[in-house]
Amino acid sequence: MGLWKSWYRDLILVKAEGPEQSLINMDLSRELKIAAEAFRMDNLVSNLLALDQAEETCRVFEIRNSCWRTRC
Repeated sequence: MGLWKSWYRDLILVKAEGPEQSLINMDLSRELKIAAEAFRMDNLVSNLLALDQAEETCRVFEIRNSCWRTRC
């Protein structure tokens, strides 16, 4: 999920006309500029937040499964 989160972070940065040197995926700056044009800022932010939530959900399930195996 980290890869997707870094991509959306960069899309938000490009959409906000932030400094290109701050991009994580600087080698894909051209593709990011093209992709950013297809999104609205609120959709980019919503998608990044959804990825954060999915990552947290996975973490919680991982902890629960670990506890179940060790009978916490």
